[in-house]
Amino acid sequence: MRQQKMARQIQKDLGDIFLRHGRDYFGNSMVTITEIEVTPDLAIASVHLSVFPNENIDQFFEKLEAKKSDVRRRLGNQMSKRARIIPDLNFFHDETTEHASQMDKLIDDLNIPPADDSEK
Repeated sequence: MRQQKMARQIQKDLGDIFLRHGRDYFGNSMVTITEIEVTPDLAIASVHLSVFPNENIDQFFEKLEAKKSDVRRRLGNQMSKRARIIPDLNFFHDETTEHASQMDKLIDDLNIPPADDSEK
């Protein structure tokens, strides 16, 4: 219960931070926080991000990793009145959207002939 409450609060606060300072962290990429998992001791938060466009995804996460301490500091400033512990942040790429797009494309590209009514 505590973990879920903390995860929701982190998602809300990180969303605010990314909205205000996103260009500093991401450039022109559009980022969505898809999920946050917090360890039972509330010391580590795994932040799953969906990124568009997804070219140069490795560079994106390297840049974000380099600015992780700044993101955590801003998070601490926002959460200081509500949380005793500000968790360490680990960022992960959530590829769910990309997989869904690939599946849609594969389905759209299928060449399925219409059913022959005479075989009934």
